[in-house]
Amino acid sequence: MKIGLRTVKTGIAVALSLMMVQILQLESVIFVSIAALIGMQPTVSDSWKVGGNRILGTVVGTLFGLIMALLLPGNFLLAGVGVVVLIIFMNQLKIPEGITISCVVFISIFMNTQNDILPYAISRLTDTFLGIGIALMVNYFILPPKYDRRAMSEMRKDMTRILTCQNRMLGILLKQEQVPLPEVDAQIDDILEELNASKKLAEMQEKEEKLNVYGQVLCKEINLVLRITTDMYQHLKNLYGLLENGLSPHTIKPVEPELLALYDKLKREETLLREGSRQRGETLKELMEDIASLKRRVKSETISRQLGAEEIIQLMVMVYNIGEIITKMEMITSQQNT
Repeated sequence: MKIGLRTVKTGIAVALSLMMVQILQLESVIFVSIAALIGMQPTVSDSWKVGGNRILGTVVGTLFGLIMALLLPGNFLLAGVGVVVLIIFMNQLKIPEGITISCVVFISIFMNTQNDILPYAISRLTDTFLGIGIALMVNYFILPPKYDRRAMSEMRKDMTRILTCQNRMLGILLKQEQVPLPEVDAQIDDILEELNASKKLAEMQEKEEKLNVYGQVLCKEINLVLRITTDMYQHLKNLYGLLENGLSPHTIKPVEPELLALYDKLKREETLLREGSRQRGETLKELMEDIASLKRRVKSETISRQLGAEEIIQLMVMVYNIGEIITKMEMITSQQNT
């Protein structure tokens, strides 16, 4: 079982919080620990946001608890009314994330009839500031989360998955592979799921970059690769539509030798990508030249005499989408090498 870094850092934050409780001789262990737990988020920017919401909620809950306690402390009916009013007030402030903690702090102060209200309220504020502050420092200084390289790595994996699926569909059309359409459809759905995961990583890094936190790849580059990969996926879907509607052997026959040669090169490119070969950029350029030549061949008078207009359009759709996928792969590879 793999233990995530965030899990380890959460344990560190709680341990440090409890240590500070002992050093400062604070009364509340629970509030400090809860603040540390909530403050440890997947990104430093999220820690700032969640921590800020918790602090605002604590401040509002503390002030509200003090005011209500001056009227009628410990009254359970007034506590219920106060929670309703507090929820409405927090929503008006557009801080719904702080509702729970504000209500908890309010109730703890309002129902506290055994201690002096003001010192108790100040303690709740101190506990929250301490726990959030420790969580922020741990998240920022101890192996801070980095999503830039992970995002780029996942999107290049997505690129390989798209090429593999494209080759499989071309292999089916050329009778080189026997794969049921539902299996191809499921593979396309898996690619979309992986793309969405890559998008989430890119969004996390974008939030980090706004705070000038950590990462070596700029969000501008990450988002560019994400857009290119998403475009590749759309061209893959176009190819699947062609495969689903059917492409007759008669349509393929005039350019079958060229398509078979292209298929072999695409399969080699797929192998190179999986092996991480540094020479794949040159192979991609060769593929782009082959596809350009194939486009000219499809448009030639020789082919037009053998096929009807609709069949030529089908061939052009297939060659065009394959060409776009390869072109965008070359763009991503060039981006990687810069």
